Amino acid sequence: MAAGPSGAQQPRLNPFAFPSDTTFRFFLLVVSIVGVSLFLYNWLYFEVSDNQAEVRRTLACVEEQQAALAVAATSDDLDAAASRFAECLDEINRPKAAFMLGGVAVLLATALAFFFAAPLVKRRRRRLEPFREDDAPDVAAELRGLVEEAGLERAPQFVWNPLNPSPGGLAFGRPGRYHVALSGGLVTTFYTDRPAFRAVVLHELAHLRNRDVAKTYFTVSIWWAFVLVGVLPFLVSLVDEDANTVFDLGWRLVALTVFVYLTRNAVLRAREVYADVRASTSEGVTPALTKLLGAMRPPARPWLNRLVGLHPSPAVRLHALEDPRGLISLGTLEAFGAGIAATIAFAEVVTLVDFFAVESLSTMWISALVFAPLAVGVVGLGAWRSAFGALALGERPGGSWRIGLALGLGFLVGQHFSLVAALGADPTIISARPWSLDVLWSVVLLVGLGLFVAWITTSARVWLPVAAPSRSPAWASALGLVVAAGVLTVFMGIFFLVRQTRDVIEVSTSGTAELHDLVAQAIWAGPTWLFQFVMDPELLWFAERPPVWFALAAVWAFPLAAALFLRTGRPDLARWATLDGSGARLPPPVLRVGRAAAIGLAGAALAYVLPLVLRAGIHAGVAEATRDQDDFLLGYAYWSVVLALACQAVVAAVTVAVTSDAAVVHGLFAAMLTGLGGVAGIITHPTIGSCVDVVSLRQSPCEWAADGSFVKLTLEQVLVQGFLVALLGAGVALAVKAVARRRRKAVVAASYPE
Repeated sequence: MAAGPSGAQQPRLNPFAFPSDTTFRFFLLVVSIVGVSLFLYNWLYFEVSDNQAEVRRTLACVEEQQAALAVAATSDDLDAAASRFAECLDEINRPKAAFMLGGVAVLLATALAFFFAAPLVKRRRRRLEPFREDDAPDVAAELRGLVEEAGLERAPQFVWNPLNPSPGGLAFGRPGRYHVALSGGLVTTFYTDRPAFRAVVLHELAHLRNRDVAKTYFTVSIWWAFVLVGVLPFLVSLVDEDANTVFDLGWRLVALTVFVYLTRNAVLRAREVYADVRASTSEGVTPALTKLLGAMRPPARPWLNRLVGLHPSPAVRLHALEDPRGLISLGTLEAFGAGIAATIAFAEVVTLVDFFAVESLSTMWISALVFAPLAVGVVGLGAWRSAFGALALGERPGGSWRIGLALGLGFLVGQHFSLVAALGADPTIISARPWSLDVLWSVVLLVGLGLFVAWITTSARVWLPVAAPSRSPAWASALGLVVAAGVLTVFMGIFFLVRQTRDVIEVSTSGTAELHDLVAQAIWAGPTWLFQFVMDPELLWFAERPPVWFALAAVWAFPLAAALFLRTGRPDLARWATLDGSGARLPPPVLRVGRAAAIGLAGAALAYVLPLVLRAGIHAGVAEATRDQDDFLLGYAYWSVVLALACQAVVAAVTVAVTSDAAVVHGLFAAMLTGLGGVAGIITHPTIGSCVDVVSLRQSPCEWAADGSFVKLTLEQVLVQGFLVALLGAGVALAVKAVARRRRKAVVAASYPE
């Protein structure tokens, strides 16, 4: 039983209502090892291949392209030359990709060989033999009962060493053939201390019920395969390298190896606590487990055990038995580690995908798709569990920004560990470039991930009450994590591509600044930074991408979709919320989708009318000769977009100000509706102006002038850029509300002193 906010004892919350993050940590570890190994085998390829011949082939490709471009007469000729050049490079890069993938295949095959050999080695080393019915009939009958009590569909094979006097057990094996080892001392305990026997066996059976045995042994197996098949050959290849190369690669490889080792141990530690809590759900087991754990010797250095220990300390395990909320919340160190693991091998995966001549943004998205779902699996699942724990205890979910910032710091640090960084490339976010630009990128990353985790928490907050009457919240959390993984994949791909193409962006912004000065000669163009934001072609290029649309729409659509399923009245009892089945009531959020829609539609009307007012003012106050200039019309088009964006920001702020739960997603939804009004105005106003003289800018026939590409481009620009400014407006409104709330509290405290 755990103490509630008022000090009263409450049922223990159920950490098994959600998947254990051990699974995601396991896959994150595997993918990190595979990613680092891609670099190791890429390096080994260059060590064994004929590099001079490869350089000659590359130069031949360049010469062939130059010759084709010299005689090209049409755009088709240019496209053919570019296509042939890509094919020529592909012929060179394909063997590299095959070698890298082949090396990873060897590593995984070695890990599988260790994995399948581990049970046999375990049985021989421990001198285990099958435990038969006639060895101890009473014990055999008890074991059958414990298998049923543990909820296992298939009984493991029990083996034992009757000569081992220690009272311990061990679950091991592989899927389809699991074993539980009993010592002679444990069998003796059956007759001398039956509760202790039950506690030990149920703990081992809990490992099988939690499905962590195969993950445990594959974790160990892939660690040794990584060291033997990946790290050692790489170290041998460094023998003839210069000291600087050895140092630059060496310290990063050591850091990555240590990180992988610590992650391996974290997976092994977490499973023990989950097994304790699972076993404690059986009647009468908790006192026996408490007694056994209390008799264990604590580690001499608890802080060191939390990093390198294979088992958690007895104190940690005892606390989890009493109050398993520690398995529900997510720590900052875990989020930091997830960020590192998700990015240490990002550059290596990008290199591999690049070998297949994929378009640059698609390369980033494919590479991010390898890591983003696993990072979301750790951090996002932690956010869902933390929200559940807070709701079940009648508290408001919090801590999102702390977790998001920790994840972001892991992203920053992980990029520095990348082995590609040692070769003179610039895969890191913080680098030797101008510090102000790097600080800007770092702030964008940290704030973005903080907002991302806060959004996941909001989604969990609104969907958990929907899942309350279900048998499990697994369907809701799985849906939420899939959506979140897609959003983070899009975010990561765009962020890293933009960061790596900073030089191109600088050229683009310079060109936009020159265009601003040109437009300013015909019409007031406002500040340069605003003109660059609205008119920059790089930003518009991203706005055209369909995945960007999915990500932005999902941010408001997924949380607000819960309003379709929420029930009014007293909250449903979520029986899955507690270990004893007594359940807890999860208070539903107050979603005001109708109010947000009304505000958004009012903003849409305003966004539609304001450009007409602007056109009327221009018609009345600007000479026709000036209005007929292309630069002037370009300036008007720019200001019409600015008006639409400004309306979206204001609408988002107003919506947030009058909304309590999920205020930001309400604001983004309302801003989207307002943006549609602005788009409608930009598309139809030229036609209205051609037919109604008072709002005309240039004399033209009264006819429909917009085409499909213009409509599509306008919609993409206004809604994508409007999302960003609406997010800014929502943030300002939240800050104002927070300040006002603190002032009210200060006034109340001053009025009613203690």
